[in-house]
Amino acid sequence: MDKTIRKITDPKQQQAETYRYWQSLPVGDRLVAVWEASVDAYGFKGVRLDDEQRSERTLTRVQRRTRDIADVEALRNAALESPKQEQKRSD
Repeated sequence: MDKTIRKITDPKQQQAETYRYWQSLPVGDRLVAVWEASVDAYGFKGVRLDDEQRSERTLTRVQRRTRDIADVEALRNAALESPKQEQKRSD
């Protein structure tokens, strides 16, 4: 492990150096670092992370009213009549 200390005053150069450092690490090490940072951030908020925690699931049930057969027949007839009325208008 390289333990070189560099003094950088330019913010752009500092950002480039930080990027180079993280890119030099293996993917697994970067993932571990992200996980540890996430656990710490949730700890500041008072949220405890454990293996049992899962995503929140939201369930909504919409119950439609039942229609009488007469209502269904009326809708069907209205739908069938609609194209005929439009055709008469265009003539």
